[in-house]
Amino acid sequence: MWTLEAIIRGVWLSFSWKSALGAAYPAYAISIDAASAALVLAVIAALVRRFVIKTPRLRAAVVSQADAATALFLILLIALASILDRGLAANGWDARAPVASAVGVALFGGLTAGEAARWSVWLRATHLALVFGFINYLPFSKHLHVLLAAPNAIL
Repeated sequence: MWTLEAIIRGVWLSFSWKSALGAAYPAYAISIDAASAALVLAVIAALVRRFVIKTPRLRAAVVSQADAATALFLILLIALASILDRGLAANGWDARAPVASAVGVALFGGLTAGEAARWSVWLRATHLALVFGFINYLPFSKHLHVLLAAPNAIL
């Protein structure tokens, strides 16, 4: 849902799930933060399993390995851009987003308001460019099933 918020903010700058969700926003914020952190850890584990441990079942041709690496790195970059932008938006410690806040304080703690706004725009644009790039990449990769899973489940 964070990506959807970023897309809507491209048209309606003042939009935020905080105002739309009201009292449910803290639960939303903590779930997004936890899911993002879990996603980063899962992708790192998948990369280690595939390229460091070299699990026999995951050994494949070089083209297949490159395809897997591309997909995993794109997912990792999408999640990291999201965490960085939310950490920057927290502007200090926010208990509703502990992971993003910790990263934001560590990396962006000394920025002025103008610098923070520029970084936020850049990170949001990067996140969206990665998301749309990944969506365009999927039909040409072995990961087409990611796009087709939902329609298949519905039908």
